[in-house]
Amino acid sequence: MSRLKPLEAAREYPFFDDIQGYEPIGAGHIHQTYRLWTSDRSYLFQRINESVFPNVEQLIQNTAVVNAALARARAEGRYPLHVAELILTRGGRSVARGEGGLWR
Repeated sequence: MSRLKPLEAAREYPFFDDIQGYEPIGAGHIHQTYRLWTSDRSYLFQRINESVFPNVEQLIQNTAVVNAALARARAEGRYPLHVAELILTRGGRSVARGEGGLWR
């Protein structure tokens, strides 16, 4: 599978105006994942494989439930790792359409 350029979909997100660069992360058996960086932060940005996950909204809902449980566990000292934060698009959506499909 060829690598996509994530910037088309990234335009939908509030951090787009400050993107300084991006690079692919890993080989991506299911999704294609990139690290985008701005002047003060890094973001993981993924193209969702709709062939594997045709119900993208359910995937996002499940991710939110898991992230909330992990965040509670972290706050209670039971989970030591950083918990990923789902970032909404400027329009308040959980995914953006771009090159190759849906991105989060």
